[in-house]
Amino acid sequence: GGFSGAKVELVTTPGSNIGSRNFSISETMNAAARSPGSATTASGGASGYLVLDRVLFSSSAELSRTSSPFATFDARDAGGAGRIVIARNTQAALADGLSRFGISGLGRSEHATTDGLATLNRVDFVSDSNHSIAVIGRLAMDATSPYGSSPASIGRLFGDQSSTDVSLSLQRTAISRHFAQETSLSFSSRTIQLTPSLAVPMLQISVPGDLNGINTAQNVLTGSLGSGASASRNVNVNGQHIVRWVSPDGHHRSDAGLSFRVSRDARDPRGNELGFLSFDSIDEFAAGMASGYSRVVNPARSSANVVTASGFVGDQWVVCPHFSVQGGARLDLNQLPIAGQHADDATQTRLAAT
Repeated sequence: GGFSGAKVELVTTPGSNIGSRNFSISETMNAAARSPGSATTASGGASGYLVLDRVLFSSSAELSRTSSPFATFDARDAGGAGRIVIARNTQAALADGLSRFGISGLGRSEHATTDGLATLNRVDFVSDSNHSIAVIGRLAMDATSPYGSSPASIGRLFGDQSSTDVSLSLQRTAISRHFAQETSLSFSSRTIQLTPSLAVPMLQISVPGDLNGINTAQNVLTGSLGSGASASRNVNVNGQHIVRWVSPDGHHRSDAGLSFRVSRDARDPRGNELGFLSFDSIDEFAAGMASGYSRVVNPARSSANVVTASGFVGDQWVVCPHFSVQGGARLDLNQLPIAGQHADDATQTRLAAT
């Protein structure tokens, strides 16, 4: 096996300062036994002036889909080469036991598919050569179904995972004869959501198998079925303003600035709500006699807030071309959660001066 693929690309008005557009589609297939799969990508972009010499834009987007099979337990399946192989009668017993949980499809090659969307957009406003404002936005989304990480797992049991990244920033620059000002403000958010397909305990079953010609007991983990839906979100807001001054004679270069950052991290893990069942053999599993059970209770929700702010001033005095003196001061304020305590109720404030 090997790789194969195709790509189509279209570009219009290249190299023009008025505007340009491009579009491409590519598809790649990997037929190798150990990592078969395919990937398809479509992307495009455009840029140019909305108002000549005043408002410039650029935009790009990409759509993607990747597909890869989960490992099978069948030696006759090329996708199982170099992976765990379980005897047919053991597969049948395992499938029969799983059917009591409403789980079917053991031994079939299930494909995990990930769909993605990513966009990046920017608009620049230029009033003159000394003043400009830029607005930049980014969006990235992807969804995987079914989601899983273990090649020895039955893929359809993992459920779906999705993530979303959003960011927006504003940048301003102003330059005068002796002053330069830079201002920036940004917002970003990342969200991850995992939704299981079935509400049953997590299962681990030890069965005899063959791994690259070696007989060995393999733990077949059928998926994070009992973990429940989980979600996490991180939000950040950042701001900064800096003023730079150069004296008319060029002997002093001074800076002053303020910055802040607010961050919130929230998690809802749910934990192992239905517990974890382990079976030492396929016979125990078929008889419904677990060798062990455990359950770890995690906090339903947790969150943490971090706030930081700082200010500084500095000056560089150029005494002569080969000698200069620098000095400055900085003040930092940090509000942080206290480790081991509920973050919403317990915070500590730190003040530092340099």
